[in-house]
Amino acid sequence: KNMAFVHVSLVPVLGHPPEQKTKPTQHSVRAMRQLGLTPDFLCCRGVAALDAGARKKLSLFTSVPPHGIVSLHDVSNLYRVPLMMMEQGVPEMLCRRLRLPPFHHHARHGREADAEAFRFADPQLVRSWTELADSVDRPAGEVTIAMVGKYLEQGDAYLSVVKALTHAAIATSQRLNIEWIDSSLLDDASSPEWARLRACHGVVVPGGFGARGLDGKIAACRHAREGRVPFLGICLGMQCAVVEYCRSVL
Repeated sequence: KNMAFVHVSLVPVLGHPPEQKTKPTQHSVRAMRQLGLTPDFLCCRGVAALDAGARKKLSLFTSVPPHGIVSLHDVSNLYRVPLMMMEQGVPEMLCRRLRLPPFHHHARHGREADAEAFRFADPQLVRSWTELADSVDRPAGEVTIAMVGKYLEQGDAYLSVVKALTHAAIATSQRLNIEWIDSSLLDDASSPEWARLRACHGVVVPGGFGARGLDGKIAACRHAREGRVPFLGICLGMQCAVVEYCRSVL
């Protein structure tokens, strides 16, 4: 009673005409049961919402009740997923399964318990979250930020910085575009990277190690200072800004 198994599975759409295939989920649930695990809920990923036929078939072959099968189909942005889960009653189902209030007393059931279960869904919180999801789909403007670094070939090297910029853009109702600028190419004043850098609304110089591309980062800092372009230096990026100021001003 203190544990719930939620099985996430892909429901691909194949064939002509397109049809949602439930076999992969059936096989994965069978494999779970061979290990002694029985899912309480199924969360089905897919391109489109799970249709009634696929839901009925999954319930039949996995013994998960239809209301315990959750459709997690593609949506316009990540922040709509919690709203989609709430619409399908996932919080209430978890409360029931884990015997959390108001379902922790066996005597309480029926409409009274159902109504009380939704008290935790603060209307103001849901409204704010909906507004957040809407703002991601319909930003008020667009901003382009230059990311001046030297590990551009490694996709996740600056992941935390990208996520921070993404959330800052959401908070200010902006659509974020990132221009990846190789700092080692900024050593050459005639490099086309300079045109891309000058077209950006802001400059971020993230951290790094070693001397490669250091002069390019310093040059980017000088561009931001002299052009009064919004600038953020992180770790080595801030050190480059200090070096540039000392060289050019002091």
